[in-house]
Amino acid sequence: MVLASAAALPLVAPLLGTSGAALADPIADKRAEALRIAATLAGQNRQISVLAERLDEARLNADQLNQQLARAQADLSQTDQQVGTQRAKLRAQAVNAYVTGGNASVAQLLVQASQEDVGLRRNWRR
Repeated sequence: MVLASAAALPLVAPLLGTSGAALADPIADKRAEALRIAATLAGQNRQISVLAERLDEARLNADQLNQQLARAQADLSQTDQQVGTQRAKLRAQAVNAYVTGGNASVAQLLVQASQEDVGLRRNWRR
């Protein structure tokens, strides 16, 4: 009988091993699923980190552009004021030239002119 049991052992062993493996499969499946979920979460965390860094760079860039825009608007405002001042001077000179027939006296030109205008006139006459 021992011989019969020994002979049957190779036939029964795979069945015993399968039943033990069958019990372990749900646990192994859950462990494998947990590992897949952990890998997915790690990948999503890396992606979130990359996107957060890109967002920070974009915000920094937007802040720099807003500062440049503010400077450009201030420069534009100053230039608009200068243009307005020069137009007023030109208008006054045009009226004066019309009224006097273009024969404004040197004293009038010097009184109405700035130092820059006088320097420009000297260079223009040459």
